[in-house]
Amino acid sequence: MKQYIVILFLCVVSLGSYSAQSFVGKLNPNPVQHQGFLDAGDSLKIIAVLVEFQEDKDDATFGDGKFGSIYSKDYGTYILDPLPHNKEYFEDHLTFAQNYFNKVSNEKFNISFDVLGDILTVSKTMRNYTPPINDQSELSPLGDFTEEVWSLADAHYSSINFSDYDLFVIFHAGVGKDVSLPGSIGNERDLPSVYLNEKTLKNIYGSDFEGYPVNGGTFNITNSAILPETESRELSGFSGTTLIELTINGLIAATIGSHLGLPDLYNTETGLSAIGRFGLMDGQSIFTYQGIFPPEMSAWEKMFLGWVTPIEIPVENSSITITAKYTSPFGDASLIKIPINSTEYYLIENRKRDAKKDGSKVTYKSNGNIFSKTFDRDYANYIYYNVDTLQGVILDVDEYDWALPGGDRNSKIENFEDVGLIIWHIDERVISEKYESNTINNDKFNRGVSIVEADGIQDIGEQFQTVFGDVVVGEGTKEDTWYSSNPAELYTNELGPATKPNTTTNSGASSLITMLNFSEVGNEMTFDLKFGSDEIDLIGNIELPFEDKINWLTKVNINDSTKILATTNDNVYVMNTNGNIINTIAFSSKFKPAVLSLNNSTVLFLVSATSISVVQYTESSLKMESLEIPISSFSTPPVIASIINNDVDILVGTSSGEIYRYGASFGANISFSHLMTLKAFDQPVKQIASEETIYIDAYNISAIGKNYYFGSVWPREPQSTNTVFQVDGDASQLIMTDSENGFTSAIQTSSGIYIVKNNESIETIYNYSDSNNSSLALSDIKNDGGNYIIQNSGEYLSAMNLAGSSANNFPYQDEFHSTFYSSPLSVDLNDDEAGEIITFTEDGKVIAVDGKTGEMIDGFPLSSGGKVATVPVIFSENGKTGLCLITEENQFISWYISKSDGKKFWTEEYGNSMNTSFVPSASSSELVTEFFPQSEAYNWPNPVYEGSTNIRYYVSEDSDAEVTIFDLAGDLVAKLSGKGLGGFDNEIVWDVSDIQSGVYFAHLKVTSNSGKTDTKIIKIAVIK
Repeated sequence: MKQYIVILFLCVVSLGSYSAQSFVGKLNPNPVQHQGFLDAGDSLKIIAVLVEFQEDKDDATFGDGKFGSIYSKDYGTYILDPLPHNKEYFEDHLTFAQNYFNKVSNEKFNISFDVLGDILTVSKTMRNYTPPINDQSELSPLGDFTEEVWSLADAHYSSINFSDYDLFVIFHAGVGKDVSLPGSIGNERDLPSVYLNEKTLKNIYGSDFEGYPVNGGTFNITNSAILPETESRELSGFSGTTLIELTINGLIAATIGSHLGLPDLYNTETGLSAIGRFGLMDGQSIFTYQGIFPPEMSAWEKMFLGWVTPIEIPVENSSITITAKYTSPFGDASLIKIPINSTEYYLIENRKRDAKKDGSKVTYKSNGNIFSKTFDRDYANYIYYNVDTLQGVILDVDEYDWALPGGDRNSKIENFEDVGLIIWHIDERVISEKYESNTINNDKFNRGVSIVEADGIQDIGEQFQTVFGDVVVGEGTKEDTWYSSNPAELYTNELGPATKPNTTTNSGASSLITMLNFSEVGNEMTFDLKFGSDEIDLIGNIELPFEDKINWLTKVNINDSTKILATTNDNVYVMNTNGNIINTIAFSSKFKPAVLSLNNSTVLFLVSATSISVVQYTESSLKMESLEIPISSFSTPPVIASIINNDVDILVGTSSGEIYRYGASFGANISFSHLMTLKAFDQPVKQIASEETIYIDAYNISAIGKNYYFGSVWPREPQSTNTVFQVDGDASQLIMTDSENGFTSAIQTSSGIYIVKNNESIETIYNYSDSNNSSLALSDIKNDGGNYIIQNSGEYLSAMNLAGSSANNFPYQDEFHSTFYSSPLSVDLNDDEAGEIITFTEDGKVIAVDGKTGEMIDGFPLSSGGKVATVPVIFSENGKTGLCLITEENQFISWYISKSDGKKFWTEEYGNSMNTSFVPSASSSELVTEFFPQSEAYNWPNPVYEGSTNIRYYVSEDSDAEVTIFDLAGDLVAKLSGKGLGGFDNEIVWDVSDIQSGVYFAHLKVTSNSGKTDTKIIKIAVIK
């Protein structure tokens, strides 16, 4: 019998590989927003017809095409699915489906049916309707069969109103091409069991196909299920012929599931199992207990259909109690959901084989009579691979989850065994992307609906070869469920970041979720739930209760309590750092607000196209003053340029090239006025940057238009002048910093990054050809006296100094070559006064990179589950550094990412909540004072395989650099020169595209403006 079991579960491959074709093109809801295909009280009405073929003697099919011809002898009525296979027989099987769906839906879904008893006969033999052996994706023969059947049915049953029905079923003579047993007679040309929906039929007939016309053309049939009379068949061997009894109850239930929109949960490419016997839509479930009854649907399947709603667990450490469905009092949790990120979550259910503690009661029909039999435990003849003790057609089972895997390595058949908690890892992104192709579980490392196998080995559906050469397919077992006495060797009674299995996301990021201390198996089970790690704590993870698109995030800190402000087109939502909304300010904002804390209140400056408003907000009051722009319209976000006591200066640009300065005074009332106007250039102002000289009334500012740069001191100092430079390409962003040598601005355009020094000169430090306009950020990542420009550049996170040279240990690329997205941020996470870089990827990872070493910080990556909707925010709260973001799915997620509150550099869009796009001068604790350190002079890459190499050097003073390159024979190869910026690493590029392979010597000489000089010889290998 064990040999047979190995073969039986391999046979599901045939079902799966064909179902991959037959179940495509179902309903296509967006699972992330899916609210249930069906509502309470919905029903399904089925009509079924019986069909025979022209008689044949074909050895490639079971039987001769007529009902009851598949057996070589009379087995009587003491078998499953006994003859005759007539109207009553098929009504009994549909009665099982009726009972199954009523029970698993908690009586929310009802099935009714009519079986038309007269047998229809099609014009050809069976083999003429089955797809070609070498191309089973070609479904046209099945389409021809279906078309002929409904044409015959329409003619024969002229009084039937087909529009009264939802699902159209064809029960045909013979078995299904779903089970292939070695030694069996026929099978190659049997009909596969398929569900043909409207999309599948359009694939067969073309996009104009409207269905099979019936009732005089007044109604079109747009779906059909093709099912066999039975899956039982004879197996021939040396010892004679054996009847393998397999019924069609599980197959009917799965077919109805397909009609309702459920995707297949096995690997539809190989047919191998993916979830085992833990849900309906898997081959191991369809044919468990010889097909007489599958287990209940999984939690996700029921949730997809709208039959259950899980209790979502908030982000807080807690002890969880979860009760079995059939014994759960009203209000008790029988299904819980633990969010991981915006698209992934855990579903945990306490399903039981025998929650009622009354055994397994089976109701069946034999010889026209209904019987019931109860089993108090598993028996050799009532177990998932053998039900020899039963006969007839199974009509009902009191608890379908008796079909769950019940045994671990300590089990004995004489003792009843129940199961622990079932944990599902759901990824709605995978489901959404692969639903149409019906492949959501084909990638075993990235499944949409996955069992978290407690035994630590992901072996469901895996194939193993025994010492005897047999191939065994891994099945789900009790050891895949969670309970304290689980005897699996890798089981530790904990599911966390470092366990096996672990709680990482499908992208490999940490979920910061730990489940531990699972109780023993019971109708009521408990476990402890914890969030966070040694360095990182999860604060909030909730879906925002509105559908508005978030355009900007900012923050304000009052009395060590941070408020997050999320701005949409029409509202500003004020939230705690856990995502709970405190208040809503109605305002149609065109740009990111500027925000500050003043006198224990939050002050916002909001700009629409034609007005600027100031809002002073506390938890008990809200004041607002607004001013209209007299001409033109506003074209930039507001910038808070200075704060003197209760007086605040605000700068805003206009579409006519002006910069407006406003003043706001805060006392008992708000005094808000326009102070002055400065003309910058004759094109719209796109952005303003301002020096953060808080409490001082004179400050450096800069601005950009489409292709102009403007710089000034505001209010203008005596003798000062405004500076205007033109740049190539369309300017998109402006950032600014200061140093001992004055102020430096960087401008990103579509043709490069430009540097303006003290409003006196402009130069290009970086050219790029891909017009990558991802946002720039500034940070002191090295403590070497200079700030660095940080940028997401495709698969790379780049960092360069203000001389245009790449920072040591950069660019950074993650191991998955993820595409970086949005703007990088920077904050000190490890208390070394240097900035770490926080950045984001398109697939939803949050990565923190050490600015000095270029390596990922421990505890990262984290996961958001999808693209961020706007630039995230770094904040301070409770003496810690926090990070919050909102995804495109409006999921709010926040973390404490450091146990201390480190120095902030670039914390949100435009650098900070005041929108200044400014970072103060960098620390010089690791500044190199030696004029020309030899160790800092080298070339990279070396060896040089293609393109070019960078000759890198450091000088402490502005210097001229000359490079003379010789080959081994001493012949001159190239002369290069450059200007070295004092206090920076500098680079000169040598183009080797026309240079032959070999070893070369580069003589580098630097001469400072003060007369200092030094040299070094660098050995360069070129390999092509």
